Order: sequence, then C-alpha cells, then structure tokens
Amino acid sequence: MNELFASTFLFGIAILCFGLPLVPTIVELGKRGARPLSVDRTNEGEIRHFANTFKTLLESNFRNPTLRECIDQGVDLQGKFDDGTPYRVLRSTTGTFEPAAPDSRSIPELIIFSGSIAVPAGLEFVHGLYAAEDIDCGKKTMVRSLYGAGNVRLREGAVVLRWIHVDN
Repeated sequence: MNELFASTFLFGIAILCFGLPLVPTIVELGKRGARPLSVDRTNEGEIRHFANTFKTLLESNFRNPTLRECIDQGVDLQGKFDDGTPYRVLRSTTGTFEPAAPDSRSIPELIIFSGSIAVPAGLEFVHGLYAAEDIDCGKKTMVRSLYGAGNVRLREGAVVLRWIHVDN
C-alpha cells in the first residue's frame, strides 16, 4: 500500500509541475471579451480612410455648436461623444498646451486644438489629436492618432501609434 501511495503521489507532483505553466494559457482561451477590428473592404487601399472616418466622427458628434463653429470661435468645450469617448476643445491663447493635471503625463481625452499649438515633451495622448492649425509635438510625445489641418512637426522620439494625416 505504501509503494502505491508513494508512486501515485510522485506522479501527481510531476503532473502538477508540468501542468502549472499551462494554467495562464488555459485561462486566456476562455476569454471572449476582445473582438478583432472590423475591416471595411469598400475603402481598402484608400490612404485617407482613417482620416476621413475620424473627421466624420468629430463632425457627427458636434451638432450645436458644430466643429467648424467651435474652431472658428475658439470655444473651450469639454464632454463625451455618443460612444463615451471623452473630448476637450481648446483654444490656444499662449501657443502651448498644458495638461489639466500638471503631474500627469497621460491625457485621457481626445484633444481638439482650434489654433496653432506646441505640445510639451513626453505627453501621451490616449485618444488622439485634431489640430485645426499648425501643431508642434515635443520630444518623446506619444499620440494614438493625429489629424493636422495645418503643418505638423514631430520632434525627436515622437511616436504616432496608429495613423497621421496632414491636410495642407
């Protein structure tokens, strides 16, 4: 009886040691929350597709005042889009952008600049940027997506994660 117990115990320990590294893989197989991005086959190969979609998203979420009115009037505005994305429209009075929380380097809103702007070094724009005029991104700035209606300057180490579009 002792020999059977010892060999079974040893076999169980071996199974546990070899099977334990597989637990995270088995857990990940069960997750179903993430879906792949949908692909719009009608615009396949169109280089301006993301920029056009982004501009349409902005225009559809600004009804009163419209996006153009916000930019022309230099309105400061903050809120959420229909899909829950937070945004801020900022007019440039000093020509430089200052985060709402000075100690934070991450900007959790989609930022819309109505005037020419210089972005300080090291900021991270989680939802992207829209610049109605010229924009100068500082060193090591990280931007998810960037739409510039004027000139765009990316300093050393600046990164655009998804796409960049410049209208001029």
